[in-house]
Amino acid sequence: TRPHMCFLHFDSCRGHNTQIAKVVAKRFHRAVKLAFDDDNNDIDNDIMTIIECNNPQQYNSYDCGVHTLMAAEALSDPSLLCATNASEIEAIQKVHVDTLNTWFG
Repeated sequence: TRPHMCFLHFDSCRGHNTQIAKVVAKRFHRAVKLAFDDDNNDIDNDIMTIIECNNPQQYNSYDCGVHTLMAAEALSDPSLLCATNASEIEAIQKVHVDTLNTWFG
């Protein structure tokens, strides 16, 4: 099977941004495929996965910036580059979520 793209969606207000995240992921997937894949014939049927990450949730309307920075820190983990499937990505992500939960308790 061909490798597929995997998009991680970190939403500190779970459910509020799901639809737009899917639109952005689909457009980004298409742009990458057009730029780097010689076989663009079946671009819309190619496999793409969106993982809704289980990250800490904000309980107000002003902590989104802090949550964005935490997600950026989690995404900068070099071990994500070696992940080959969704379960490995989720295991790496769990380490960061556990750390973030200790911050926000």
